[in-house]
Amino acid sequence: FVTKAVRARYVTVAAAIAVFIATIGALAGGHMPFSFFPSIAADAVTVKLTMPLGTPASVTEGILKNIEVAG
Repeated sequence: FVTKAVRARYVTVAAAIAVFIATIGALAGGHMPFSFFPSIAADAVTVKLTMPLGTPASVTEGILKNIEVAG
């Protein structure tokens, strides 16, 4: 196969360019959906809060309220 491809190198290059153009056209036309980072549907968010030892409960509760408001 390689020998035939090298002998007909112009046909091989033309076929490669045609496949490349068809692929780009299919992607641009939306026939093949593509995304780098797909969206993840989620109904919940998990947060882990770690405070230094001895932090008053009122401070921790205040920070938790800020997190709840932001979410």
